[in-house]
Amino acid sequence: MRRADVQTERSDGVSEKTEEQLVADEHLGPLETHGANLIAHIRRTAEGRVPGIHEFIAPTERLIDAGGVKINVLDWGNEGALPVVFFHAGRLNAHSWDVVCSALREEFHCYAFDLPGHGDSGWYEDGWYPFAKNAAVMMNAIEQLGIGRFILVGLSFGAFTALSLATSHAERLYGLVSMDVAPTMAIDGVEKQLATMRVLDAKPFHEFVRAAMGNRVVRDIDRLRFTLSQNMRQLPDGLWTWKYDTRPRTQPAARLIKEHHDINVELHQITCPTLVLRGQTSDLVTPEAAAEMMTALPHAHFEEIEKARHILHHDNPLAVIQSLRRFFATLPLSPGNSPS
Repeated sequence: MRRADVQTERSDGVSEKTEEQLVADEHLGPLETHGANLIAHIRRTAEGRVPGIHEFIAPTERLIDAGGVKINVLDWGNEGALPVVFFHAGRLNAHSWDVVCSALREEFHCYAFDLPGHGDSGWYEDGWYPFAKNAAVMMNAIEQLGIGRFILVGLSFGAFTALSLATSHAERLYGLVSMDVAPTMAIDGVEKQLATMRVLDAKPFHEFVRAAMGNRVVRDIDRLRFTLSQNMRQLPDGLWTWKYDTRPRTQPAARLIKEHHDINVELHQITCPTLVLRGQTSDLVTPEAAAEMMTALPHAHFEEIEKARHILHHDNPLAVIQSLRRFFATLPLSPGNSPS
């Protein structure tokens, strides 16, 4: 057993120190993440943070063959409503949007995808995931779902994939939401993100939980265990590892920065209405870099999300949901708001 302390709860259920608590390894195991357990987890995560969700459901999950790459999608239903497609950040998965989609699903038809190399989607053979290649694969998957025009929302790695898709398919988008990326990313922040990928590969599950806790514990320990269970897989020897492809973690930050540069020279091709969101305390996008992003995008509107770091919708989900609703309401849609 290990000693740790508790104080104020963060967005991931982790809390700062104030009182002692003992947590045994046998209480830090994986959890079942489907059906009723998933619904309970979403409700617990949204409770007290996102009011107005009338009913909690589990999305329909399906696997699509997108040009030889298996892509997993969570379909939140509401056939005939305006489609909204969500791309997650690197190292996360489609379930990172569960609360946002739960809040929006009565108004829109929400689809959250596992990007290539993440979640339950397939991996590329070479272990490298260029944004342009991701965009092509994701567009293939979107077309196979029969989605016509749609709104696209992306965060971080998912935002760069979304920006790449928008440079070549702007005519398919009613609007684009780019979250916490910019032409110039803070190199220290990128290195920090990569460093977190270079620790803990195959380990017992409880060691991943302890690593996430650090010198803290959780008020709702099952919430942290559940989130990790969604993003991990068990190996034949009984140990656990991440679902996402860890091979890109060996790539230098400079290679990522070059990819960002390659996208930046094409940003002017994005002609659809665009919302640029930045976390108020983001360590990857400075205020100056956000201003640079606004200059690069010809049809952009900017908002800063208070009390949010890089993963904006985890730190302040209500503010992100409100921002999305405001932006969606301004979009020039076809007659009757038809998704055709």
